[in-house]
Amino acid sequence: MEKGRSLLDMAGLQQDLSEILSRKVDVISDNGLNKYLRDRILDEARPL
Repeated sequence: MEKGRSLLDMAGLQQDLSEILSRKVDVISDNGLNKYLRDRILDEARPL
């Protein structure tokens, strides 16, 4: 997400995407990725 977006913006995006895709989604900032799991998470991530 762009800089300046709030936690409420992220929560809204997560809810909207879950409804549109009919599946659970996770929305986090780049800094929110665990350094030990980062590579695995990015390998599994799918761009929209």
